[in-house]
Amino acid sequence: MNYKLVVADMDGTFLNSKHEISNENLKIVQELKKRGILFSIATGRLDTMIKAYLREIENNTPVICCNGALLRNAIKGEFYNSHIIKRDDFLKIVDLCKKNELIFDVFCEYTVYSESIKGRARYYLKYNESLCEEEKVSIKIVDNIYTDLNEKVFKILIENDNPELLGQIEEELNKISGIEAYKSTSNLLDIMAEGVTKGNALKDLATILKIKREEIIAIGDNHNDISMLEYAGYAIAMGNAEQAVKDVADLVTTSNDEDGVAKALREVFNINS
Repeated sequence: MNYKLVVADMDGTFLNSKHEISNENLKIVQELKKRGILFSIATGRLDTMIKAYLREIENNTPVICCNGALLRNAIKGEFYNSHIIKRDDFLKIVDLCKKNELIFDVFCEYTVYSESIKGRARYYLKYNESLCEEEKVSIKIVDNIYTDLNEKVFKILIENDNPELLGQIEEELNKISGIEAYKSTSNLLDIMAEGVTKGNALKDLATILKIKREEIIAIGDNHNDISMLEYAGYAIAMGNAEQAVKDVADLVTTSNDEDGVAKALREVFNINS
């Protein structure tokens, strides 16, 4: 098959456990470009949160972000598609978070809002210290999320280390019509508008790029990646992937700390250098 597009998840897939792009993964992206093969990212983060990575790989392709709620090229400022959480649903989600004293972050068009500097907000505030001004993640800590946020909401992220509680919250949230929630890692729960998946966003991206689904390779490691692996013509699961991800894959590679993306793509495209 003449593959024309490779789409990789970020955390746990393209990035190693130190949140870095390995030299081997960077080299394989450069090799794909030489062959005229497009490379893009599908992430649960906002694309504005990964600008440093996108510049490192010299990305010129639209990015699937917020698990598919937003399709955009943040570097070029080009906007393609979006799916927002309705205000009434947003309020129900926040009510549930507050009732259970959960740490949560709200992902808007360019900014992440939180009422707490704990969890992911703290991570990104610390991460900003290593970035130039242009690449810093826009984080706003507010006193009252109900009154201090008046932007479009694409995703809400809940963080909790109690898997039983997180499972209960996931079940309760999925009873709310108009939204859906699923885990992106063992301690993170992502909430988007109903119907938002990486797979649906990949379908939109393929239409924009005029590429057939059978000409696409998708790579991932967690439950939020399954839909795009199922849509793509060829699916690669990381060695560190959840078993459910491996079950839908055509190829299982090594882990994200063992250059799994590069190794798999070298095998598929028969690249030896």
